[in-house]
Formats: sequence, structure tokens, C-alpha cells
Amino acid sequence: DDEQRAAVTAASGPVTVIAGPGSGKTRTLTRRIAWLVAARGVAPERIAAVTFTQRAARELRQRLDALLGEGAGGVRVGTFHRLAIDLQAELTGAGPPLVVDEVEARGLLQDALAALGHSTAGARATQEAIGGEINLWRDRAAIDDGEAALAWRAYQSRLRAVGARDYDDLLLDLLQALRGDDGLRSRAAVRFEHFLV
Repeated sequence: DDEQRAAVTAASGPVTVIAGPGSGKTRTLTRRIAWLVAARGVAPERIAAVTFTQRAARELRQRLDALLGEGAGGVRVGTFHRLAIDLQAELTGAGPPLVVDEVEARGLLQDALAALGHSTAGARATQEAIGGEINLWRDRAAIDDGEAALAWRAYQSRLRAVGARDYDDLLLDLLQALRGDDGLRSRAAVRFEHFLV
């Protein structure tokens, strides 16, 4: 339709598409990428397309492959977490970290709480409350004092002991690296010409 066509062929600047499930957002995104490559001459490796789930990333990749063939391979497609891992490795030369999933992360937090003297009875409620507090800290990038702070430090210690990061750490590690290094931030700023979410 006309609105999708306008989103696909918008010349420059931010474009926002607001639509419900099954309304053609992925189709619009893939068509925009194909248009950028074919009509605007943008090199595929200068385009990143980020999704929230691995399933959506696979679907996006399949559709791009069908539209662009081998040229689609250069487009960076993945979840926010995958992009954070890949971009940090590309910019810093660091190898990919061992990543714990949500179940493993909850287990490590439960171990940390047990080490602080919390019983397993009612542990889930305590774990969810402290886990929520930890996520708020991550959003604010500041950790308060108190029991939750002790649990956070014990949890992070357990992650470090196994050489692992959790999903939130992946995003924060990249953010902290970019904030702490002007050269790295400059290289990241010019890495992608088009960033589609």
C-alpha cells in the first residue's frame, strides 16, 4: 500500500512504521533494505537489521536472501544481543563470551542468594524481587547499597567465575566500551549507514 511504499522509499532520516501483528512490517523492512541496496547503491555490509527474537531474525534473513540473493549476506541481521556480541568483537577484537541463558542466570542468582543465607522456601519471590531490582540498576547504571546489592555482587562473581555474561551484560558491556573509548565510539558511529529495527 502507499504507506508501506513511502516507508520503503523514504530518502533519508528516521522512518517509523507503527503496525500490528501480521500487517507487513517484516515485508516493509526487507523491501527497504533491498531498495537501499538496489536503488540507492548502499553496500549491504553498511546495513544492520535488528529484531527482538531469533525467530524473527531467521525470517528476516530468509526473506532478504530471497530478495537479494548472495548480496544479502553482507547485511548484518540479528537480535540486539547478537549485534552487541558481533559489534564488540569487530571493534575490539574480543572473542565471543560464554552467554548464560535466563534459566542458568536464575540458577546463578539463586546460588548467590543461598550463599547470603536465603532459604530455598520462598526463594522464587525473593529472586524475582532482587532480579527486578538488579534490572532497574542496570537501566540506571547505578547500584544502591543493601541486600540486593550484595546479591548482585555475588551473582556477578559467579558469572565471572565461569567466564560468562548474561543477556543484559552483553548490551551493557558494549555500551560501557563505547562510553569509555572515544576512538571505539567513532569507529562504531560510522560502521552502519542504515540501522533498521
